Amino acid sequence: FFFSKEIIMRAFAWLSRLRKFSAFGLAGAMIASVSRATFTQKSFAEQFPLEEEIEEMSEPRHSHPANPTLTRVVADTLEEVCLAESDDVLLYAYVESCSKCKKLTTVINQVAKVFDDERHIVIASMDGDKNYKNGFFSDDVDDDFPIVVLYRAGEKKEQESSRLTSFSSPKAVVYPHSSARAEEIIRFLHTEGGVKFDLEKALQRSAELRGETRTELKKVIDTGLLENQSQIFQRGPCSGVLRELLFLVAYQTYTTPTDKDNKRIEVLQAERDKCFTQDRTYKYWEAIRNFSKSQLED
Repeated sequence: FFFSKEIIMRAFAWLSRLRKFSAFGLAGAMIASVSRATFTQKSFAEQFPLEEEIEEMSEPRHSHPANPTLTRVVADTLEEVCLAESDDVLLYAYVESCSKCKKLTTVINQVAKVFDDERHIVIASMDGDKNYKNGFFSDDVDDDFPIVVLYRAGEKKEQESSRLTSFSSPKAVVYPHSSARAEEIIRFLHTEGGVKFDLEKALQRSAELRGETRTELKKVIDTGLLENQSQIFQRGPCSGVLRELLFLVAYQTYTTPTDKDNKRIEVLQAERDKCFTQDRTYKYWEAIRNFSKSQLED
């Protein structure tokens, strides 16, 4: 092959520099390279452009069919609903493929019923698979579903004027997801929202609705158990124990557990462990246990 003198000289210069690199020196060079890329004036999008931008999409405007107390939001109505100046708007975005979303939906429905009589507290939901509005969610909002954010009353007019000039996303308070229970979401609204309400009355109403939420949770879990990968629960000894334990742990996660729930969970866990110890097909039960653990964590 023919190499020009310039290429050969560059290669020797590169090799001589490489020889001086220790492990730390090489790492430092890499960090310096990243730092230069990070702090240049060009944005990340300009440095690493996507081949195709995500296109905006929206479902038709319609009310929520299953729960009239829950405001149905689509991409075309996001600004109209979430940026209403006098309203606290709790927006819940989900996708159908997310099993955690299916369980959390029962809790959001419960919260919506609690605030059915509150004119300026809006609980809204949006299907993230079918609706997308470019730039509406700020960088503070995680890309993972479910998404729960609060657009606070009394702060939106100033945001709207600045947003029109700087094209920034509307400010939202992100729910920390420390708890998936309705009572904690209600306390979050009371602490972070701009509309005041009777907290004790709301919590009392939530407690009255807990039974309905548990019924809906059971339906969601039953549907999940009908999937092929879940048939494992239907076979062998102790399948009833595992099934009941799955329900109770879901109740514990998504609703406020009772002392009776906690005691029953302890009994069932002991029975489950006894099954694993006594059953000769231990590998079979280990597969069940691992699957059960992944379901409960999800």
